[in-house]
Formats: sequence, C-alpha cells, structure tokens
Amino acid sequence: MGSNGRNVVELSVVVLLFVFSLIYALSSAQASASTLQQLNTANVNKDRIVHSTIGSVSEPTLTGGDILMMLTLMQQENIKIVVGNEAVQLNVKNLEEANVSMIKLNKLYSETTYRDRSGQIVLIHYV
Repeated sequence: MGSNGRNVVELSVVVLLFVFSLIYALSSAQASASTLQQLNTANVNKDRIVHSTIGSVSEPTLTGGDILMMLTLMQQENIKIVVGNEAVQLNVKNLEEANVSMIKLNKLYSETTYRDRSGQIVLIHYV
C-alpha cells in the first residue's frame, strides 16, 4: 500500500509541475505578444519624413575691421585684394602707407576667393 501512495504523490507533483510550466509558458507568450504589438504600433506611428539636421550654408561675412586685421597678417603674401571696386596695395613696407580708406570698419563684406590652377589663392574680392 505504501507503494501506491508514493506513486500518487509523484504523479500529483508531476502534474502540478506540468500545470505550472504550462501557465508560465502561456504568460510568457502573452507578454511577448504584447511587446510585439507595442513594437508594431510604435513602428507604424513613426514619422517617416526626413528632417534635415544641417542648417543652410550662408556666405561668410566679415566686417571691415576683420578685413584690416587680415591685411596686416597678409602683408607679405602675393595675393591681390579688392574691396568693392578698388584694389588694396599690399606690397608697401608698412600697412599704414597703404590706402585702405575704401574699407568701412562697420560694414559687412562677403568674401569671394579666386584660385589658380594649382590651387593657390590669387585674388580675394570683398563686396
């Protein structure tokens, strides 16, 4: 009789383990289905429009004071500088001797650079 009781206890433990594992498997499947549904909803509601993160490129502007500062640094260079319609003579011994009266200190100038075939700057035009 002891053998039958032991078999009944083993069978009930096996059945309980099977039921608990079945419940766990069903709850895991339900959680996975819920997660997949949320993922699908998020994917459907995505904004598919491409937004630019780079702003438009504007032409660099310099003040007349910036141009005068660059002229002091470029005094030994062999580059022609034109401000407006007048050329600035850079090959003088001292920049104070150069005629820079056409450069207005607070005016904003846009710069256009011209290069030769080798890539060297030959002309800078400020308008």
